[in-house]
Amino acid sequence: MSREPLVSIIIPTYNRAKFLPRAVNSVLNQTFKDFELIIVDDASTDNTKDIIQGFKDPHIRYIKHNDNRGIAGARNTGIKTSKGEYIAFLDDDDEWLPEKLTLQVRKFEKCPDRVGLIYCNYTSIDVTTGTKRDKNLVPCMNNILYKQLLSGNIIGSGTYLIKKECFDKVGLFDEEVLGKEDWDMWIRIARYYHFDYLLETLVIHYDHPSQMTSNLNKRYIALEKIIKKHENNMRNFPKIYSRHLNILGKLHLLYRKRKKCIYCLLKSIRYNPFKKSSYLYLLLSLLPQFLTKSVIRKRIFEPFKHKTIL
Repeated sequence: MSREPLVSIIIPTYNRAKFLPRAVNSVLNQTFKDFELIIVDDASTDNTKDIIQGFKDPHIRYIKHNDNRGIAGARNTGIKTSKGEYIAFLDDDDEWLPEKLTLQVRKFEKCPDRVGLIYCNYTSIDVTTGTKRDKNLVPCMNNILYKQLLSGNIIGSGTYLIKKECFDKVGLFDEEVLGKEDWDMWIRIARYYHFDYLLETLVIHYDHPSQMTSNLNKRYIALEKIIKKHENNMRNFPKIYSRHLNILGKLHLLYRKRKKCIYCLLKSIRYNPFKKSSYLYLLLSLLPQFLTKSVIRKRIFEPFKHKTIL
């Protein structure tokens, strides 16, 4: 490419050669053409490199890690090598609709300078059943944006376009917050920038069967890290802080860490004494395990198995 592109698109990938072409093609088919596509191969052992080399498109740059660093590490590599004024991320098994970048760049052109991120709605497709669900995300309200994001992640993966200056201001993704690195990043950016929102559905997510216990374990560890990282600010919103502690307490109970469970639930009650479930799970944590095993599985594991924690 003869000059620096306006948008840098980063696709982190790891052993997803069979899905990757769909994601790449959805970028190359964008109506907006002033972009570079950085594909960061996070030490794949399949034929990912051969797949990328088959495209022969000047927009594409391919980078491969020698060691697996996870999605946050791959994104950070992409950010460091990017040349665009704006940055967008796309997961290797998802796709964009053709107007995605065009509409978001146009939106940025009309926004105040303080807007640092624009996101949109998406459709989720279960690859096993073919079931489609439209995800209408929560519109950002900049007067309470920070509170919204401390409460939970209101932004879908791959739906956003971000000014690169945001990363210059707040730093890169935290590679220690596995599975919740997006949420952590948006909290950090919201301290300095406003967000904006498009009503259009411009992204398609594909949900694949996975080992839910493994995913739940990652989310559990990530939630614990995020609460610790942002708790000074969460304390300013007692009900939000109490809810996170309640969830973390339940997860501690699920993972048989009863001392931590009791600590979190007592703290949850302190910040919101009217949350009934904190008392219920506090009682469960004090009973013998053989009496609570079936209840814990039904009331904690099964609900978390079928939805995200936050």
